[in-house]
Amino acid sequence: MNFDENYPDSSSSVALAARAGNLETLKWLVSHQGNSIESQDNRGWRPIHEAAYCDHAECLKFLLCHSNTNVNAYTFEGQTALWIAADNNSFDAAKILLEAGGHVNLPNNEDVAPLHRAASKGFKEMTNLLISNGANVNLTDYGDYTPLHEAAIQWKCYSAMEQTKRAHDGATTIMLAAQSGCLQCVQLLAELGANPNLKANDGVIAVHLAVIGNHTAVLKFLLGITDYTLIEQSCAVNLHNHTYHSISGFNYSSTDIESINIFVLAVTYGRWNLIGILIEEGLKPDFFAFPINFSTAGGKWFRALGYKWLTPLSFVMAYSPFGDESIEAVKLLIRKGSSGVIAIQNGFVPPLFALIAIATWDEDREQQVLALDFLVQECNVLRVTSWVK
Repeated sequence: MNFDENYPDSSSSVALAARAGNLETLKWLVSHQGNSIESQDNRGWRPIHEAAYCDHAECLKFLLCHSNTNVNAYTFEGQTALWIAADNNSFDAAKILLEAGGHVNLPNNEDVAPLHRAASKGFKEMTNLLISNGANVNLTDYGDYTPLHEAAIQWKCYSAMEQTKRAHDGATTIMLAAQSGCLQCVQLLAELGANPNLKANDGVIAVHLAVIGNHTAVLKFLLGITDYTLIEQSCAVNLHNHTYHSISGFNYSSTDIESINIFVLAVTYGRWNLIGILIEEGLKPDFFAFPINFSTAGGKWFRALGYKWLTPLSFVMAYSPFGDESIEAVKLLIRKGSSGVIAIQNGFVPPLFALIAIATWDEDREQQVLALDFLVQECNVLRVTSWVK
C-alpha cells in the first residue's frame, strides 16, 4: 500500500471537512450524524492529522474536545499529528497539540522526531517551540543524526542544540555544514566551539568536505582555523581508508587509494579553482604524498628505483585518460610552483617520469603530448634527466 499518496475514496467525510477547515460541517458530521472522528484513510491518517497538516486550529480544537480522539495517534508511517504539524510548520496546530498532551519526542518509524523535521526545514519558531516544550535535542534518527545534524545539512543552525554529537559515520555538525556549503553555519558552529580538526571514521575532516563540495568561502574560512599538520598527516598511507570517486574521468582503482590527499581530492573532483587557494593559503602540493600503485608496470619500475610517492602533479600525469581539464590542472599546478624538483629530493616521482612511465598512452595522445611540451617548456626537465643519469 502506498502511504505517500492519499486515495480520495479512502478519506472519510469527517477527514475531508477537517482538511478543508470547514468547522460547521465538521460539527454537523460528528455531533448530528454520529460519524467517527477516528476513521483512517489508506495512509492511516485520521481527521486530527488532516487538521494538523493544514493548520486548522479551530477544527483541531473541536476534535480534541472529544474523548475518542487520541492526540498521539500514529499514521501507518508512525507520524503523530504533532509530527505532521512540525513537518509542515503548522505552528498554531503544534501549540494546540502540545497543550492537549501531544508527546514532543515521539518519532516516526525511522526514528525521526518532530524536532528533526523542524530543524531540517529551517522552521526556527517551530524549533524553538518544540525545544521549549521538552524536545530532546540529542535524539538520533536511523542514521544517528541529531536535529542539529539535520539543520547543518540544510544550511540552518540553532545554538540551542549540542554541536559535538556525531553521526554513525563519525561526521560532526561542522563537517556537514562544510559539506552543504553554508558559511554562516560553519562560522556559527566554530564560535560555539565545534572542532574543525575532528576526523570522521574514514579520516575526513571538515576542510576535505569543503573541497569536495567546491565551497570556496567555506574552504578559506576552515583553512584559517584548521591545524595544517592534520591535513598533511591525512596523506599517511594505511592510516585509514577512503574511497575517491572518479568524477573527472581519471582511470584508477579506488582500492589502491588509502590516504586523503587534499590536492588529489581537488583534482579528482574537478575542483581546479581550489588548487590555487590551497597553495595561496600555505599548503605546498609537492609535499603531499600519494602512494604509487605498484601493481602496474610503471609502478613496479618506480619501486625498483626506490620511489614510493606521487605528487599531485605526478598524479594527474600518471592517471589517464587525459582531457582539457587534465591539461589545465597540469598548467595550474606548475604555474603555482609544483615544479617537480622538490619532489625528487624527497623521493617523489617527478611528473615527467609519471607521464612517460605510468600514463596510458592509448588514448588522448594529443593532450599528453601537450602536457609533455608544457613540462619541457615550464619545468626544469634538464635537471630532472641529469639527476637520473
